[in-house]
Amino acid sequence: MRKKDFIVLLACLLVGCAGPQKKYRIGVSQCLDSAWQQEMDNQMQSERLLHPEMELHTRFAGGNNELQCAQIDSFIRERVDLLIVSPNETEEVKPAVARAFEAGIPVIMSDHRVIGDERPIFVGNDNYRVGLFMADWIRHVQSKFFHPMRVLIIVSAVTLLFIIVALVMLFYMQLRLKKEIKEEMVPQLEDVQQALQLSKRDEAFAERLNRIVDEHLTDPNLNVEFLASMLQLSRAQIFRRVKAITGKGPLDYIRERRLIHSNELLHTTDLTIQQVATQMCFSSPGYFTKCYKEYFGRLPSER
Repeated sequence: MRKKDFIVLLACLLVGCAGPQKKYRIGVSQCLDSAWQQEMDNQMQSERLLHPEMELHTRFAGGNNELQCAQIDSFIRERVDLLIVSPNETEEVKPAVARAFEAGIPVIMSDHRVIGDERPIFVGNDNYRVGLFMADWIRHVQSKFFHPMRVLIIVSAVTLLFIIVALVMLFYMQLRLKKEIKEEMVPQLEDVQQALQLSKRDEAFAERLNRIVDEHLTDPNLNVEFLASMLQLSRAQIFRRVKAITGKGPLDYIRERRLIHSNELLHTTDLTIQQVATQMCFSSPGYFTKCYKEYFGRLPSER
């Protein structure tokens, strides 16, 4: 028989001894409003429908011990004929349960027993006896199936199996690693050789580019066409090669070299900002100042 059914049956026996005309009121104090308590209340309400002489009133405390004690006291004041209590902490509700007994109201404790007070009827699991039963069962299983020598043999066999599997996996991984290294080494060496050849070509091109640009910084005709003519490349090749080496377009690269040289002139000569801007082929001192600040983060006058 389920515990909730037993509670309803016990409540019926307690209140069913008198004549059928009296209306019996049962108060139920639930510590929580969980699914388990809700199901318990639903089953008790279903059983109550079979007994029209009974009234069942349930109050949930939401895990609040003080609220549950207050609800028990309210049932006492209402003079219920039977009180069912499912506490959260028995020590906290023990005084309220005692007051119910003093008022002459029988009490059924669900799930938790009131330690030190044998007056309430307890309905629930005997955890102590359950624990003893489980301890005896475990001891029996250990003595029958887990003899120390058997355990030692099993542990040794499992350990040996793990070692063998680990060695096989290690051997397989080494073979696979050697194969992968062999397959990757040749293409990588070829890539390195090709990269070295390209880097040497780019280095030679960069040296020629810097020399031509630096020699013609003051030449207003220094532009993409001029570079293409000097380096004997097309405009498209100039854009592609300069971008690949410097990360900038040809005109941006030329402006950067002029700004760097302008900064040297401002710090090593007595030339004015306007003179330097004109010498470096900037269209105006204002445009020179703007470009200078964007590149160096300060004004040309802030030497």
